[in-house]
Amino acid sequence: MAIYNNKKILIFGILGNIMSFIVYLVPIYTFRKIWREKSSGGHTFMPYLVAFFSSTLWVYYGLLDRNGLIISINLFGCIIEIIYISIYYYYAPHNIRIKIVKITGLGVIVISVTIIVTYFTTHGQFRSSIVGWVATIFSFVVFAAPIKAVIGVFKTRNNALVPIQLLGCLALNGLVWLAFGLASNDMVIIVSNVAGFLVCLFQMIVWWAFRQPSPEQMVVRQNE
Repeated sequence: MAIYNNKKILIFGILGNIMSFIVYLVPIYTFRKIWREKSSGGHTFMPYLVAFFSSTLWVYYGLLDRNGLIISINLFGCIIEIIYISIYYYYAPHNIRIKIVKITGLGVIVISVTIIVTYFTTHGQFRSSIVGWVATIFSFVVFAAPIKAVIGVFKTRNNALVPIQLLGCLALNGLVWLAFGLASNDMVIIVSNVAGFLVCLFQMIVWWAFRQPSPEQMVVRQNE
């Protein structure tokens, strides 16, 4: 793909890299807490494992499509997710470590099979499409990672646990990459980010619907 000859593709690709870079760094605060408390606490490791698998497949997709903009940010994603998972594993209890190893092994098998089968049995655009759609499934899971907290909102009617900053970043990231997909006429990237944006939008609407009134609003209501 001659991405560097199209200014729109290049601009949206660079903006997408910047937004994805920010998204990848959002969990730093969580892992600083884990590091300081020397415990994985009540945090879950699944979003980071899925993000690692997703980034790995997008790197392969970028290589097939000869797209340096996709390769660069997802290669960074692979590295940062490995760091996150390693920290989590180090401070996790034994039973959780076993789960991490099992799920990691399963994910590696799925990715390896995808790469081997597509490399030896498919060619050209068809190969890229298969890899892209598998990567899209993983990306959708990444976008939907906060859904557990959103489900909790319906039960508790309290939105305090919904990571609204992360959802905002994911939504903006999805929009930028959607623009990149439209500019480059890449249906895989378009579908992936439309689905991701809609999932984020739904979760943000739930957060807004169950938002808690501020102390000032509480005072006003009590005086009415």
